[in-house]
Amino acid sequence: MPTLESYFLIQKTPFLQMENLVVPSRFTTTESEYWAVRQGVGIFDFSFMRCLEISGAEAGLLIDQIQCRPRAELKQNRIFYTMVVNPEGLILLDATLWRLADDRYWLTTGKSVLDYIQSSAKSFSNVVVRDISDQFQTIAVQGPHSKKALQGAFGLMPEDLPDYFGFKQVSCLSNIITVARLGYTGELGYELFVPKFQAVQIWELLKNNPLVPAKECGFLAADQLRIEAGFILFVNELQQARRFSELGYERFIGRDDIDPKHDFVLVGLLFQDQSSTYGSGPNQVLRKDDLVQVTSRAHSPRLHCDVGLGFIHRSQFVDGKKALTEMLEPVTIKKLPLYRHDREG
Repeated sequence: MPTLESYFLIQKTPFLQMENLVVPSRFTTTESEYWAVRQGVGIFDFSFMRCLEISGAEAGLLIDQIQCRPRAELKQNRIFYTMVVNPEGLILLDATLWRLADDRYWLTTGKSVLDYIQSSAKSFSNVVVRDISDQFQTIAVQGPHSKKALQGAFGLMPEDLPDYFGFKQVSCLSNIITVARLGYTGELGYELFVPKFQAVQIWELLKNNPLVPAKECGFLAADQLRIEAGFILFVNELQQARRFSELGYERFIGRDDIDPKHDFVLVGLLFQDQSSTYGSGPNQVLRKDDLVQVTSRAHSPRLHCDVGLGFIHRSQFVDGKKALTEMLEPVTIKKLPLYRHDREG
């Protein structure tokens, strides 16, 4: 069987390139795919995700060194959203950490951190780091009807599916797939790690399910959805190493790590009509700290305007405040998320 990528190429699906990633951009219209996820169920190819397996008697010690969450609190068959950190404690990349056993973990990221983790592992004598990404393809099933879609496509009962930030192995087409209760859209959702040779079959099973058919969705819709939900994208919000306080994740380390000389914070943005006015007049003096550094932007069909993510000096962060971007576009600053219902269902 072909891979999902070759399957999409045969269908002449348009692709989008981001750094070294190539992903389907859309299958029909971006707006129809957006609404399928907000109102029904959509499927995304997330096979660009990288997965490292970290195992051995000292696996936990390595895990403690390279990411920020308390490993002792992560139970078996549970997942942490976490941050991969450098030796200075700055965020390099966001990730999910999965505990399969006392001495076996998965670390999934949007791009490879194999070299960094293997280099960090040299301090330990009993740990093995393997890139197992090519064993799977990853299908994200997202939307308020995603649970029904999985039940209908695979003949599952509600108890067969994991709860929020959990994962289970389930039977599908005479093989075992891993199902995680995760998402990137602000809706109820799951991510399926499926055998590579069965990915197209499973994709079509979900797409052609007569009871709850899932709509094929591309990354342009995913971008709209994740911006509304306040989720970062590593190629945008993590172009440079960030502090936890910049991303609003101080709770991950139990303290503030604010740098007084660079005290910025991630905010949501609503882009206003270009005729909107800002400030007190043409003679207003703007400092760099007054301006928003826009990192992500997309159109929101729900809000009928462009929305975005960006960084602004903490002293300027007031929910609902009018501001200007570095390109002098008027925006309204909003507390994140702009929309989120992924804990439901």
